[in-house]
Amino acid sequence: MLEKKLPLVSITVPSYNQGRFIKETMESILNQDYAAIEILVMDGGSKDDTLEVLGRYAGDSRIKVKSERDKGQADAINKGFAESKGDIIAWLNSDDTYLPGVLAKQVGFLLANPEIDLVYADAVYTKVDGTHCGTYFARQFSHSELCRLCFIPQPTVFMRRQVYERNGPLDLSLHFALDYEYWLRAMFHSRFAYNPGFVATYRLHDESKTVGGAPNFNPEVERAVVRALNDQAAPEALKKDRENLLADLYLGLGNSCLRGANRKDALANLRKSMSHRTFRPRLFWFISYYLLGVPATNALAQKWTRWRSRRGLMERTMVGARERSASHPG
Repeated sequence: MLEKKLPLVSITVPSYNQGRFIKETMESILNQDYAAIEILVMDGGSKDDTLEVLGRYAGDSRIKVKSERDKGQADAINKGFAESKGDIIAWLNSDDTYLPGVLAKQVGFLLANPEIDLVYADAVYTKVDGTHCGTYFARQFSHSELCRLCFIPQPTVFMRRQVYERNGPLDLSLHFALDYEYWLRAMFHSRFAYNPGFVATYRLHDESKTVGGAPNFNPEVERAVVRALNDQAAPEALKKDRENLLADLYLGLGNSCLRGANRKDALANLRKSMSHRTFRPRLFWFISYYLLGVPATNALAQKWTRWRSRRGLMERTMVGARERSASHPG
């Protein structure tokens, strides 16, 4: 494919006091084997050496840096999206990275599947020093499954500009579940697809939001899911499954409380779940966290998620094979 025919990919990098990580983030974008990129670093007025590090890229026309006080991460991302020019947009937090070759892979998927608006994949958790410490497996997309849990790793997402144009900016009032709320809001107006494989890294450290825990995430997750279930654009099948989904929601919030050793709030969420008068399989995980503890249950959950993820891929492959066979009998 000729380079001039490649769609421009605009990557917004929201940043604030991430000088120790941002060079690795920038290099992970610049070292991709995909030339048609622009990088919009939206810095919130960092006080550390972030701007000094970014100054080393001053001669690169693909990079635009703006440093000014903002209203938080969502505001920085919104500013980047608004100023971007690409047909495909993404955001990569200033402590995360892309793995080699992923832009060509994910953009290629969108080009090969024009009916898809947003593509996502799997991610790797890393420690402060960049060493791997876990995996974040995504799943095949469904509306109900996304209401149960956020299975879309944010740094793996690449979406067509029309997703942003249809659904508007990120919610400035959210600081922890802003990506999850956006996927929930966009899913009724856009087509999502899972393209398996590791695409990005999530860095876990004391200042990262991922480490923030249930007290920070749970209220925003509850608000986002309830809002999605109340959306007039939600399909009828989702509305009919409302009680089950709410029961699952509160069990999930309870599980996150147990992972943070907060049994009081976990039991409160269990009571909320049971108030919907439906038994949900997720209760197994609640009991497991409660009785077996976090390490053993996390290990079991990761194996389950990987199996679910790969099973969905196998089912999709088998369906495709049957369709091709039916189209070309004999």
